[in-house]
Amino acid sequence: MLAGTVPMIEYLLDEPNTFEIVLNSIEKIIFNEIENQVKLSKINKKDSKNWDIRILKECSNPLDESVVNIRFDQNNYILAHSNSVDRHHTEGTYHLDCNALVSAIYP
Repeated sequence: MLAGTVPMIEYLLDEPNTFEIVLNSIEKIIFNEIENQVKLSKINKKDSKNWDIRILKECSNPLDESVVNIRFDQNNYILAHSNSVDRHHTEGTYHLDCNALVSAIYP
């Protein structure tokens, strides 16, 4: 990977609502990869504008431009492994919606 190492979560995920830490980490990974692709496109003398991609979080309608939208969904508490005081076992799903505007004209 040209841009550096993959970001890692530096916190123990043992507290309630740590889903946002994971969401932010996914955003950093995607951001670093977009930067990497821009650098590679310049090295290979390609148009780096093709990698002009925005990253959104929790956007309800990201279809207007080239974007990657990251959403957290389906936070389910697993009661058999939880208690009401200090332990909350949850399962959730992260969605990555990738939308691109492309030209239909080929060189």
